[in-house]
Parts: sequence; C-alpha cells; structure tokens
Amino acid sequence: MLPKHSNPTKKRFDRNAKKSFWAYAPYNFIPLPDKLVTVTELPDQDSYTNNTGYIKCTMKTESPLYVRCPMTPSFFSKYGDKKFYELDHDQKNECAHFFYREQKNCPVIPGSSLRGMIRSLVEIVGYGKMQWVTDDTKMTYRAVASSQNDPLSEPYKNILGKSGNKVNAGYLIKHSNEWWVKPAKRPLELGFPDKTAYLKIKEKNIPENAINGFKKT
Repeated sequence: MLPKHSNPTKKRFDRNAKKSFWAYAPYNFIPLPDKLVTVTELPDQDSYTNNTGYIKCTMKTESPLYVRCPMTPSFFSKYGDKKFYELDHDQKNECAHFFYREQKNCPVIPGSSLRGMIRSLVEIVGYGKMQWVTDDTKMTYRAVASSQNDPLSEPYKNILGKSGNKVNAGYLIKHSNEWWVKPAKRPLELGFPDKTAYLKIKEKNIPENAINGFKKT
C-alpha cells in the first residue's frame, strides 16, 4: 500500500488567541496507483484513434485568481531589463495587469492556462505517466511534524538531525549584484548551552524596538 495524504484528525491550539482551530492546506496530494498500469502499444501522435471528442467544462473561481499579462513591446523595450522593485508605482501597475486581450478592464483567462490545468486533471484520472522534472534522481520529502510510525519520520530525522541540529542557519545578504547566504554562528559559539544549529526565540519574548523595523502583531 502506497502512502496517502491524510487530513488532520484534531484541532491545533493557538496559544496567543487561546483557542483551537482546524488547520487547512491549500493543496492535497494525489496518490500513485497501487500497481503499474501498462499499455500494449502507444498510438501515433499524428492521428485520431479510439475515442475522440472535446471536453466541455464550467469553471467557478473559488479563491483569488491572478494571471499576469505579458508586457507590451513598447513597455518591454523601455523597462524589460529592470527588476520589478526598480520600477516606480505606475510602472509596477502597468507591469502587473491581469491578462486581457483588448481592454484592460476586461480580464480573461488564457487558453494555454486552461489547457495545462485540464491536461493535469486528465493525466491524474487516466493514470498518466509520471515524468521526471530533473536528471537528479534524489528523492525529496517533507515530514516536519510526522508521527513516529510515519515511514518518512526516521529518514527525515537522519538527514536533518534531531531537532534540526544538522541544519545550517544563515543570513541572506546582497553583495554587489549578487545574493549570498552568510553562515550564522551556532549557539555554542556565542556562549549558549543550546547544542542545536540555531536559537529558537518566541515572538512574544522579543521586546519592542529590540529589532529595527520589528513590530509585534
């Protein structure tokens, strides 16, 4: 039996608000089939075989939706080489228009976006072949708060270490036109008894004005 996604079975407790709540993820995982689905011979891609037709669907936006419109040739010639944060307010608004064809106040969803979404659904329900996204076959997984009987719990702990003691913390800094990660000192180097890779500080324990620009929520 392959591992499958499971929804939370109990509420989480918010210490600040002093109340419990359900945790919801904006995504879910599609499990692989329990056995390999095979075909005898693949049909040619330049002809119609077996069943043909079209897909008719009705869409409803259940959550915020944004599809950025490409830059116009004139705008791109002037500002195409600039980073988004280098543009002024009006230029950012011009660059961030929702996709449209003729009128800016009439947004549309491009057919290519719909085609990709429907294709993904068809691949899921039709046991479509899984494609590698990289030549590196190293598997990645996430098991931050998994239970002890989770099959990923032990391998995850072996890589990150107990309480994340194998994790290297650092600071993102800009040097010339490049970004670098500057390694942070470990708590032991600063005289703290903590043997982990970094100190854990709760927001409620940080005094006001202790950090430039920090404001408690």
